[in-house]
Amino acid sequence: MILAAAVLFMVYRRAVAAISFRTLTSRGLLIRSLLYVAIAVLIAAGTLSHPLDSVYDALGLLVGAAIALLAIRTSTFTQAGDAWRYRPHPWIGIGLFVFFLARIAYDFIARPAPTLTHTSASPVNLASLSADPLSSALLLVIVAYYLVYNVSLMRHARSLGV
Repeated sequence: MILAAAVLFMVYRRAVAAISFRTLTSRGLLIRSLLYVAIAVLIAAGTLSHPLDSVYDALGLLVGAAIALLAIRTSTFTQAGDAWRYRPHPWIGIGLFVFFLARIAYDFIARPAPTLTHTSASPVNLASLSADPLSSALLLVIVAYYLVYNVSLMRHARSLGV
């Protein structure tokens, strides 16, 4: 019950953030972009062992970048006082987030629940939680979306003199 409430709260916060204006600051965008690069490298490094996983990862990165380029074209920019503010296209961000939550929910429903008891012959394998190439590709879609979107916002901020 608590997990469901936490998920609903995350969905609510994401929806509110998607429809409200945010202040355009280059430093914050740079820090978030560096974090997304680190996340993408960690995900890609975990899937380098199999060539098909790398194909899924590349497709995820390309799809995320394409969605970000569409989103930056449909973003709204406005000046409030001496600060520039922006609002991303609300349905793109919400759609990506809901799609990712649906994929996580599918993983929990489709996979059997792990047991708390295990023997030394069958240890709990935490790496198997991210073994699905489709899940890593979807995560890379989201990471690439936010990375390309933030870099595009930094370029736009530079052209505005922020």
